[in-house]
Amino acid sequence: MTIPPEIVDRIKAVSKLSDVIGDMKQKGRTQYFSKCPKCNAFEERKKNGLIYTPAKEIVKCFQCGWGTNSPITYVMETQNRTYPEALSILADIHNID
Repeated sequence: MTIPPEIVDRIKAVSKLSDVIGDMKQKGRTQYFSKCPKCNAFEERKKNGLIYTPAKEIVKCFQCGWGTNSPITYVMETQNRTYPEALSILADIHNID
């Protein structure tokens, strides 16, 4: 099944990493942290684990080095999905048909 380009554009326009990261805890005023989906690192007091910066719309793990700035890539790599499957998941989150 081919997803029309205009639908892909809508999905990309509305999707944020915070839609797919899951449980996050605030770290300071501008960052959040969570368990890294790649290496499972999670420490609140150190720079280990996944750090999400909403202003820059990026995630980075300071333990294993993995990171991305794309919700599509996040879903593909953390849930072992294909590009169309990741788009479908994000479309469902945002009720895009």
